[in-house]
Amino acid sequence: MTHFIFDCDDVLLDWQSGFTNYLHGRGIHPDPAGPSDWDLSIWIGCSPLFARQLVEDFNSTRGFAHLEPMPGMKEALWCLHDAGHDISVLTCCGDSPRRCRDRIGNLYRAFGRFPDKSSYYMETPWRSEDVVILPLGASKLESLREAKTWRGDPVFIEDRFVYAREGVSLGIETICLRRGHNRKDEAASAGSGVIWADDLLPLLNHYAPGWAA
Repeated sequence: MTHFIFDCDDVLLDWQSGFTNYLHGRGIHPDPAGPSDWDLSIWIGCSPLFARQLVEDFNSTRGFAHLEPMPGMKEALWCLHDAGHDISVLTCCGDSPRRCRDRIGNLYRAFGRFPDKSSYYMETPWRSEDVVILPLGASKLESLREAKTWRGDPVFIEDRFVYAREGVSLGIETICLRRGHNRKDEAASAGSGVIWADDLLPLLNHYAPGWAA
């Protein structure tokens, strides 16, 4: 059994699309190609301080609470779950009570499923206590260290290279999914121990044999 630790924004949930729609609503029209750096101020065309405020503001809106799942992620999570593996979520979106409620509700709606057609109970691929929500921009190091003591060998799936390096520093197998904002990081990451991937296909083939059948 393996314990898969998933980041959330732009790994499980399509945060970038939601944020882009929010910017358009405020009359801000960044490059449609998306950010090419983790510093969103470059993409938006503003100061780093204002960019962070825009992120904070968006994460307090209804749009943040209703993000769509990233393509193929719901199927991937359930394939891993049904193959007998554990799933948890580790996200740094802000940990106010309302933010936590919005995030958990969004994950429930996006990834829940009914076990059978007659059931009124929706199940999720993780237990409620396995969704860990941290302050915006916080380090994930201590949460990852704690996760190593849970159950099964951990595999960490992330899209921010800084966090991916935290996983590697603890001896955790870490996969960084390629996104527009992290391509520069990949170019400079030789020898880091981080595994780069376009999607989860190699992981599914290894940990959930027969998933595509």
